[in-house]
Amino acid sequence: MFYKIRRILMKLLLLIFFLPSLLLPSEFSKFSSVNFDLVGVVASGDKIAAYGTKGSVYYSDDDAQSWNVIKPFETGNIVNFFIESDRLIAFLQTGEVSESYDNGLNWSVTNPIDDSVAYVVKGNDDYYVCAQSSIVKLSENLTRSSNYLIPYYYGFDITYHYLPNKRRRMAFLDNKLFVIDLYSTSFIVFDNNLNKIDSVDIGEKLLDSKVYISNLLNTSKDLIVRLHNYNIDTTYIYKLDSDLTELEVLLNLSESREQQGKKFKENSPIVYNYILYKDILYTFNYFSDEFRLKPYYNVFELITKDSAEYKGVIDANVIIPTDVLESFTIADFVIENDRITGISKNNLIVTKKINSESTNRVSNLVGSGNGSILIKINDSDYLLFASRNIYKSNDTTKTFKKVIGDSAIYSDLSLGVKFYHFNQKQDKLLFFKFEKYKSDSSLVYISDDYGNKFSRKLLDGVDFKSNLKNYRILKDDDNYIMSETSASTPTRYITYDKDFNYLSSKVDSNYRYDYLFGEDLTNFTFLGASLDLLDKNRYLKNTTDGGKNWNDLRTFSFTSDTIWYNDSTQYFTTSVSDLRYNKSVDYNGKSSLLLVTYNTSDSLYKIEAMNIQTNEFSLIYQNKQDTYSNILVELIDGVYFICKGDSLFTTSNILDYNSWQGQKLPNNGAMLNRIMKSGDYIITYYYDDIHPYDIYRIKWNELAITSITENENEIIPYFYNSLPYPQPTNSLVSTKVYLDNAISISQRSIKIFDINGTQVEKGDNVEISGNNWPTTLTWDSNSQPPGVYFIVINYGENAKAIKVMKE
Repeated sequence: MFYKIRRILMKLLLLIFFLPSLLLPSEFSKFSSVNFDLVGVVASGDKIAAYGTKGSVYYSDDDAQSWNVIKPFETGNIVNFFIESDRLIAFLQTGEVSESYDNGLNWSVTNPIDDSVAYVVKGNDDYYVCAQSSIVKLSENLTRSSNYLIPYYYGFDITYHYLPNKRRRMAFLDNKLFVIDLYSTSFIVFDNNLNKIDSVDIGEKLLDSKVYISNLLNTSKDLIVRLHNYNIDTTYIYKLDSDLTELEVLLNLSESREQQGKKFKENSPIVYNYILYKDILYTFNYFSDEFRLKPYYNVFELITKDSAEYKGVIDANVIIPTDVLESFTIADFVIENDRITGISKNNLIVTKKINSESTNRVSNLVGSGNGSILIKINDSDYLLFASRNIYKSNDTTKTFKKVIGDSAIYSDLSLGVKFYHFNQKQDKLLFFKFEKYKSDSSLVYISDDYGNKFSRKLLDGVDFKSNLKNYRILKDDDNYIMSETSASTPTRYITYDKDFNYLSSKVDSNYRYDYLFGEDLTNFTFLGASLDLLDKNRYLKNTTDGGKNWNDLRTFSFTSDTIWYNDSTQYFTTSVSDLRYNKSVDYNGKSSLLLVTYNTSDSLYKIEAMNIQTNEFSLIYQNKQDTYSNILVELIDGVYFICKGDSLFTTSNILDYNSWQGQKLPNNGAMLNRIMKSGDYIITYYYDDIHPYDIYRIKWNELAITSITENENEIIPYFYNSLPYPQPTNSLVSTKVYLDNAISISQRSIKIFDINGTQVEKGDNVEISGNNWPTTLTWDSNSQPPGVYFIVINYGENAKAIKVMKE
């Protein structure tokens, strides 16, 4: 027993001391999120990098002709990105630095900063990092060479469209680093080794006024800075020499609308943002007040403080006559090779050549997470249905564009969407809608080209306008079968032909069919529920005469689980069905219904298959386990993909569990909703301890598949303890223990160990408050010196160590 307890303690110690190394990302290039927000963009030559959240970057190395998603980090917010001649470098908000020497395929991550990062600028061959507690200089090989302690509070709480023009508070010019001070009133000047040279209050020195400094840029000769003059309540963009002795007005941002309109033509008096290109200032301007939040920006080259040359319009919207324009804000933009690239949240990237008449909307995606549905068309093309848009990807979900025809579905305000359906056998996209101001106006919109064009047809036999009625497609083979359900009323089933001509309807006063298996409503099997609200069971039934007589195949009951927590007065109850998952699968030309159940009373997890033709059941898998494991099944090109808990299996015979082979998903991962495959990538809704729930592309190596053996597990008796109190203690320390009712503890089952794993006491000094649930344990530690101790409780064949600190 001593060695068993010692092993437990050693595992705890290993976890405490080596947790940081366990959390370091590994093989992070294998996961790529479909949807992330962009916060900054940089360019050099033909290379463009738009960086943002989830450790992700959109990257093009052919002047925006094609784009890939590269992953410098597993997750987190990227605050700066650098494109060098031989490598790419990314800086994470939490202080990690990642570099790649093969154009973003592989990355090496280090943590030389050990602090939160707001902004980074490049020096000669080195980097200067604005961290939360200091300015840090990194050498060319990204190792820490020096730092200057100075507190900083800007740019760390990134909400995450914290714009780069708010975080640009450093610039490197003439071998000097210029830093805007904490109060945004002065410049602190350093030499290139971070030795402080001077601190200059620009307002007091050059303007005889208090000023607010922001958005620091630099040309090859001068600093470009935004200053607000409090004495005259005016904001300017200034050019400032590197000796901090001369200011020259480049632009007065506080001029009247009329004055700005004379300078910026095309009805664009409001400067929203600006950037340098070839040492010349370019501005992004709103059209006018009524268009201020619309997806248009005019671009100007500033000639003098009183004149500007129009360089074209950025049009970030798909323009069709009935489209509803959505407001958005460009987070950052860059100009390189005479190409303007603008980025924003929700994967928005737009590019255009200066003076070109057209804008290329590379990508935009809103709402890929909860409630969205991703559908594979072929290996490269995917459709995504989000809450208010339809998107299409032609590059394996790397970039998405709004489908032009979705305006027919979402932009007509006189129409309401009831539900939609994709008939994958016929490649038909179906939207079921109603006209709000007509009593008989149930419509189906049909697209044969994935949403570019829709035709519409008036449907007989349904009422989509009623809020009390819910509809869904149960079958979409030669005919369509649609269900109409409403609370406590009989369920109606309507049959249409392939062109949505009404054929028939049927009412079932007893059951609701959630899933339907069969050719028609005469000979079929259903999985569903009773219309009796007091009956919580789910039923699997079969009929050959349209429901006059039923063959009862299986009943799945509900159980109530009572969960206690914190103390004996708090609990909640949840109702859980034995049936947790069902899926219709085909094998060798025969259809089977896959049923996954977990019974909390006997803790048996089962996967069974029912032959739909014969109604015969076969047991595929059974395991005794202490909790339910999520499962997801897909058939892809003759191979079954089965995600059970955090394991991904493949097999050509799903009915033979011994043929299943698989591998563990990292970080307690789980796949939900769908599994799709394109080339070497699995595309699925996924989450784990690191990655939030979203659609991910996962690089999958079939050669890594090995056999996973699962043994029947004995369920460990329930044991939970509250945090010891007080912590740390100087004498008595107590904890509440919640034990399985079949287990009891005594002083003989308790021992005290120090941090070295040496037993220092038996349980004689532990008082047990009786056998009421929960039990309170109180240890009198007066006989032990200060240190870390473990109260080890043996219960049955198991043991639990409770950590206590004594001062």
